Amino acid sequence: MWILAALCVAVVMTLAVALLLEVAPPHDARTVLQMAHVVLSFDFNDDSWGPLWNAFDSWDKSPGRDIYAETFDKGIKYQYPPTAVFIMMGPMQPPGGRPFLYFDLVSIGFLLLSFLCAERLLAAGGGEATGPRRWVEFAARLGLVALLGMLFWPMTYGLHLGQVQLWIDGLFALALLGWSRGLRIAPALLIAAASLLKPQFSLFLLWAAFRGEWRFALTLGFAGAAGLLASFWVFGFDDFLHYIRVLGVLADRGEAFYPNQSFNGLLNRLMSLSDPVAYNNLEWRGDHFPPPTPFVKIGTSLTSALILGLALFHRRKASEDEGRMLDFCAMALSATIASPIAWEHHYGITFAIFAVLLLRAANSPPALAALAVAYVLVSQNIALVNQLAATPFNFLQSPILFGGLIMLVLLHCLRSDGVSFRPSGALAPAT
Repeated sequence: MWILAALCVAVVMTLAVALLLEVAPPHDARTVLQMAHVVLSFDFNDDSWGPLWNAFDSWDKSPGRDIYAETFDKGIKYQYPPTAVFIMMGPMQPPGGRPFLYFDLVSIGFLLLSFLCAERLLAAGGGEATGPRRWVEFAARLGLVALLGMLFWPMTYGLHLGQVQLWIDGLFALALLGWSRGLRIAPALLIAAASLLKPQFSLFLLWAAFRGEWRFALTLGFAGAAGLLASFWVFGFDDFLHYIRVLGVLADRGEAFYPNQSFNGLLNRLMSLSDPVAYNNLEWRGDHFPPPTPFVKIGTSLTSALILGLALFHRRKASEDEGRMLDFCAMALSATIASPIAWEHHYGITFAIFAVLLLRAANSPPALAALAVAYVLVSQNIALVNQLAATPFNFLQSPILFGGLIMLVLLHCLRSDGVSFRPSGALAPAT
């Protein structure tokens, strides 16, 4: 029952902050309330689908040509791995229908899957009632989680953009749920699928190997290799060499545009104080990257090495982290934060992680307070901080990054305190 109370408090807190942001400047910025209305109106763009289609179309018409050079020449910052182009080989729309309709419907399905997985994590970790009351609590819990999800900026904004990140969110949430049940092969296959879209998740292979999770590591390795070999066969090897070159450019330059919620983005925004045109902060420029500087490159490298080093080598005792749940979440979040480019919607994976942290922080008021602050920072679009873009305080334009860092500290420091995520009732899937 305490889970329902906690979810109610989270809803009230979210709505209160959202209403405050409604009246705060800038008045043309969208809040989570407005974004919820946008996605419920089925207003979706093609932020992922358009570039992926352009890449597929370039390959289909001119096999062997550099799809990255061709898409960049069109003013499209195409940054997906060649393996991601596979999703363009299926049907995209019904005859005469809106472009990419099927992809949008799949994204909605993954959004709902993320909601259900978060609810199942809360149910298993917080305990479930018995008898008819179980179904009442299930409906109430799922309804509150779905309401919070519809007010969670990284996911609803990603859905509005038409982002494949929604697929990654759902795959990760389901993998986390499976991991919590003691499964290893199914979560590995899900992480492998996510890695074909987001290569950073392939770091789970090293993470698992360092911890002796060999079933997970071997399954992930074989599945990932199979996907990679399939793309070599279909698209050729040259595109992977071109992709590696693109990654080098991204690592050197990154993005200064404020939705980049990474250390690279924070450092590039500081550089905008000396050159606001080259290090554009407030407006998207599809044909421009900020120029490379040692300050940004070294700062990005050091922070990424620290974050990933902790995720890979900080091994908890079994008694401190039952089932390696915190460890699993820390690896996923670290792979996101450590990237040179971590857009706001990339933090959609944190929705399921918040469910884990809520249960682990339940007996620690300071941890709960920190978690509440992190939730506000990550879940809202706090456009108010963009008023600081031209000031030395523009590092405050990284609220989602700061929220993610608070979560990361909690993931590394909290203990299990006897919380188990294994199912105890009929609503849980069999293992």
